[in-house]
Amino acid sequence: MLNVALASSFAKNALVGAVVSKAIDTFIMSKINHKIEEKKWIRNKKLELYSQFSEVALEIDKTNFHEKKLIIRKLIAKIMLIEDDKKLGRKINLYLDSLQNKNNYTTQVDDLNISLIHYFSKNLK
Repeated sequence: MLNVALASSFAKNALVGAVVSKAIDTFIMSKINHKIEEKKWIRNKKLELYSQFSEVALEIDKTNFHEKKLIIRKLIAKIMLIEDDKKLGRKINLYLDSLQNKNNYTTQVDDLNISLIHYFSKNLK
């Protein structure tokens, strides 16, 4: 009789331990998976915004300078909302200041754009 009660108690404890262990494991794994998915989403969003910026920046010429400048400012605003790199933030601010001071398209605009595109590609890795 004692053996049956002991075995029953052991089985109950093992079952409770397994359920609690599985619940803790599920909770921890869901947190980890959520973080992984969040990082993946942010990276994909950065890639999308960086790509859009690159396309617009490389299309700038004398005929569409002011139009593209407005589009770039909108894209930069979106990038700054998702970006948390302070160094990149400073680089973007310098870029915007330089671009704002340009009234007409020059090759310096191309240099500014290419410099920021290279920095974006480094930041994405």
